[in-house]
Amino acid sequence: MQKFIKKYLEKIALPFFVIGIFLFLVNITGLLIPLKNPDIYKEKTSFKDDITLSAKEALSIINQPTANTEQYVRNVTYAINKGILHYWGGKNDKKYNVILPFYENYILFILTHTLFRQSALKYEFCNYKKTIARGVGWCSQESTALADLLNKKHIPTNIISWPQHVVTEIQITNNKRWVVDPDYGVIIEHSINDIAKDPSILIPVYKHAGYSNKEIKRLMTIFNSSNINQRTIYKHNGPGYANCNGIRKLIEDLSYIFIWIIPTFLIVPFTWINLKKKYVKKQSK
Repeated sequence: MQKFIKKYLEKIALPFFVIGIFLFLVNITGLLIPLKNPDIYKEKTSFKDDITLSAKEALSIINQPTANTEQYVRNVTYAINKGILHYWGGKNDKKYNVILPFYENYILFILTHTLFRQSALKYEFCNYKKTIARGVGWCSQESTALADLLNKKHIPTNIISWPQHVVTEIQITNNKRWVVDPDYGVIIEHSINDIAKDPSILIPVYKHAGYSNKEIKRLMTIFNSSNINQRTIYKHNGPGYANCNGIRKLIEDLSYIFIWIIPTFLIVPFTWINLKKKYVKKQSK
């Protein structure tokens, strides 16, 4: 039995070694090629000056310590809004890495094409740093990024989702909640329930941000209590956003570790066998 295992290991060692080296090279390629395509700064969207910050600039704002929770929420909302292009679908899905490239994370690439398969193979990151590094996303991606960021800073944040839009609700103090729309770069200093009762709260806030009456009316219809049956609230201490539940988040985090562990494991048999042969040869002299 021992001889059979040894013979089998010797047979598969070289193919495994080759695959392992290949995966190492894939990972190194992923480190060298940035997720963000610089052409996103030229992309035209329905939002004026949609993206103006680099990933480094956005993370610099996010990492700047602020004692005041309200000011910190304002800062990070600005960073996410201006660090992420409002884009999620079109002819440039591969160009902007909305469809995750193999070299970025081959595990997530495989899962996206199998277990995590979504419409047109688009992948939403759970991790806010990866979202900012890529620099593209729609309301759900930006709200997920904001929630992930604030929850890691121990600021309770829920995700509010409708079929037409996604925002976040942040607990500023025990008695104060704000609704934040990072995709539009808007902060509404009221709770989601207050807005549902009186959607006119939205008018001065979105108008000040430069949005049209038509767009504001559309948002009022979404937030209105009459649309509450379509609303889903994902609690900060619950399973997370629909496409980013607890298991998905864990798999994403672990995948960035295992993309290095797997090739290391694959090259070990061949390396061990050859080192052992050299040792035996040396001992026999």
